[in-house]
Amino acid sequence: MGGAFTKEIYPLWLFLLYFFAVTASWIWKGLQKCKEYLIAGSCLNVSMNSSDCIWTTAWVPTLPSYRPSPRSPNSRYLHHLSISDLIMPGTRCWNKCLLLTLFDPISAMAVGRLPISDESQKVYLWIPSASGRFSTFSAYLSILNNDFTGSHLSPLSSFWRDIRKLQLTDRLRIFIWKIAWNIFPTIQRLQPIIPTHRPDAFCPLCKGGPDSLRHLFFHCHFARVVWRLSSWPLDSTTLDSPHLCDWVRVILYPEALLHIPSLELHRFQVFAAVACDLLWFHRNKAYHEGMSFDARNLARQIVTTYHQHCDAWSAKLRPTLEKWIRPPLNWHKLNFDTAIRDSFSCQAAICRNHEGRLIVIIALQQPSIVQDWRITDIIHQTLDMFPPDSSWSARKVNRSANFGAHYVAHWAAAQFSSSSIPTLSSSTYSPTTQFVSVALDPNLRNSVV
Repeated sequence: MGGAFTKEIYPLWLFLLYFFAVTASWIWKGLQKCKEYLIAGSCLNVSMNSSDCIWTTAWVPTLPSYRPSPRSPNSRYLHHLSISDLIMPGTRCWNKCLLLTLFDPISAMAVGRLPISDESQKVYLWIPSASGRFSTFSAYLSILNNDFTGSHLSPLSSFWRDIRKLQLTDRLRIFIWKIAWNIFPTIQRLQPIIPTHRPDAFCPLCKGGPDSLRHLFFHCHFARVVWRLSSWPLDSTTLDSPHLCDWVRVILYPEALLHIPSLELHRFQVFAAVACDLLWFHRNKAYHEGMSFDARNLARQIVTTYHQHCDAWSAKLRPTLEKWIRPPLNWHKLNFDTAIRDSFSCQAAICRNHEGRLIVIIALQQPSIVQDWRITDIIHQTLDMFPPDSSWSARKVNRSANFGAHYVAHWAAAQFSSSSIPTLSSSTYSPTTQFVSVALDPNLRNSVV
């Protein structure tokens, strides 16, 4: 629909002005029904050649009706004035004196702030969109906002945003959305629309109640058995509500409404969605194909499907481990980590070249000192040790990309705890510092030790 109204294909202003024949296609008839919403959100883009009437045309987007209010009732008799008559000839400026003469102060100020374009063709702006460009989604939001102003069903409310954020498959999220709108074609739902349906039709599954979503999800024998045999043995009849969106709210916020532990929140949402989905599926099987089912077998099938969904989500939500990345050609990469023990700490570092080959493994042990754990000053001191023009860089990496130095630090800490390693006599380290180094590259052995 958004691509249909362009300058080349079909101008929007022409669509808004004219009606279509009864023999028009169903697509055009559908667009015709949306015309009132399109007119309510469309506003003329003012240009120097705008010949539209200043009173009947929607052209001031900052005013409630997109139309200016007259300064006096007699001003409306100047119906022959067009928008271009309010613009000073040869310029793109408004005639401020004329604006104050024709319009009330608020309208005159709003018109005076409008930019004047040099567009040669008539162009309409779509006000509900910040960009002024029409889109199907912005029209959808505009229609729903007009129909549900002040309601919890507003598409901009957190209720709908939380449905979109559910960690469910796309199909199950849409299924929950349909439940909130109660748009499933049950006999009770279709009776006002198609009176030929029998109003006394019973639930195809249990034959013990009306064919409605409220009965299927809360009072049907199958639903009660499903919930009784679940990990949350609820009495489904106590969850019934005149509005199905209240049941969707229970699925969204079980921690607050049912006191479900936070650790079980996602599992409960998956089970509730799967249970409702399969109850509706088997209801359709019973209604259209005349099949009969056993409640306990259906409960077991729901539990099996629920575990499949949980396993799939566990794999999807499992954090992806970051891998160690080789440095560029002719560069060396130094990864380091620290292992903290009760009486000492152990620092380890691993140096590898651009081929990923180990060059040096080194570990230091120092006695524990009570100090500030904040390392901002230490980082700045370390950076000051290197000349500003040196070819080096430092960056933080994830633990999963630093496993080598991590394990060496823990291994060295275990060795220092159980073995007697000679003390290194050097002015660089304290007298109690113990040192372990391994040089795997013969060319670097002397430079390391």
